[in-house]
Amino acid sequence: MSKLYSSERLYHTKSFLWCRNLSSHAGVRSGQNDDDLEDGFSDLEVPPEDDAMVGPEEKEDDEELMSEEETNNAAADALSLLDSETDLSVEKKTERTVELPLSKIIIEAPRYLLNGTLDKWVEEGNPLGRGKFSLVILKLRKRRLYGKALQKKKIADVLLTMEKENVKPNSVTYRLLIDMKGRAHDITGMEHILDTMKAEGVEPDLLTHATVARYYVFAGLNEKAEATLREMEGDDIKENRAACRDLISLYALLGKADDVERIWKICMSSPGLRECLAAIEAWGKLGQVEKAEEVFENMFKAWKGLSTKYYNALLKVYANNKLLSKGKELAKRMSDNGCYIGPMTWDALIKLYAEVGELEKADSILLKASKQNEPTPLYGSYITVLNRYSARGDIHNAEKIFQRLRQTGYAVRLRPYQLLLQTYINAKSPAYGFRERMKADNISPTRAVAIQLATTDAFRKTQISELLD
Repeated sequence: MSKLYSSERLYHTKSFLWCRNLSSHAGVRSGQNDDDLEDGFSDLEVPPEDDAMVGPEEKEDDEELMSEEETNNAAADALSLLDSETDLSVEKKTERTVELPLSKIIIEAPRYLLNGTLDKWVEEGNPLGRGKFSLVILKLRKRRLYGKALQKKKIADVLLTMEKENVKPNSVTYRLLIDMKGRAHDITGMEHILDTMKAEGVEPDLLTHATVARYYVFAGLNEKAEATLREMEGDDIKENRAACRDLISLYALLGKADDVERIWKICMSSPGLRECLAAIEAWGKLGQVEKAEEVFENMFKAWKGLSTKYYNALLKVYANNKLLSKGKELAKRMSDNGCYIGPMTWDALIKLYAEVGELEKADSILLKASKQNEPTPLYGSYITVLNRYSARGDIHNAEKIFQRLRQTGYAVRLRPYQLLLQTYINAKSPAYGFRERMKADNISPTRAVAIQLATTDAFRKTQISELLD
């Protein structure tokens, strides 16, 4: 266990949070909208090292790293959060006055300025005790974002305390560390943790194997990913039904249609909702739309009053495969069946129209959605439209979407600035005052952005060029 707790520490501790994926949907209602919160695709869901560069179409759908029981236990035991949820009733006033502003500053502060921002918060006389901060963590846990809300330094402190108390890490501890290494693209480090886990007698469970396999796929290590999937299957996959959902998704990531078919056949006689959802997404990813439709229609017959999330899954399949007419028909069907139309549905429709080249219609849907009182359209919806205008070199409309994104209340990040800057490059136009705009938002240019800025500088007119024009 000493290797696990070495002074190298398996993680960086410079940034305050492991991943600042608190929630950009502060105004989203609960209840019937939980599906949107659970499965919305937003740049908040990408690895923290990539969130400046990756668009919504490139994001990964994070696998839950903990079951609900594990989540609750880990929250209480590892971080000593509130003893029970009933404690919140006593602190409702505190939660309203402290937790919301604290959440807001954490969400809005650029990652590299977060420590300083929190220091300023305390210097101004605001409380930042363990109990207050745990309210923020508890909110994240309820939205299944607990793993992403953990602090890197806090993880280090907890692990060192565990070592001093001679408490061995459990499967959840190792899984969190494996996920951290995967997010940092450190496959060697991830494998080291996996080996340590096995050496300590902690057998990797299905979630751990699925997490490892997913990062192998993202790293292009397909052979290692396939070997991990074979471990997940075991000697007889029919006796290991719990692995089927993850196997369907992961084989689709690898482009293995035959294996997706093989695993799905095991589920077909009595599929669960999650297995069906995985199958719809898998067939869509593989371009086999008819099979995705077949799964959906069978679900529709078997379960009355299907949740909106399953319609949205098929709608995303149509968007990814540029099937506009089918997408429009499904959207009408959703309306006729009384489905809740919210951010996820808007997002799929926006992407659908954008993918087939009807960008003005996508823009129109985004505008109408943004005029709803609540909830707010997904951050990724704005990025989708901004990305398309950027590719066109349409400065006017790109600036318009950029300003709408700001007005919506989302924290300003590097990605929109990159896309806006690329718009000027594609239009072969100078971006006057761009550095000052970024500085005003506390956004520091990366090396890639510095290159973009230098490119736009080349379009500036000199005195001689103005004379010659």
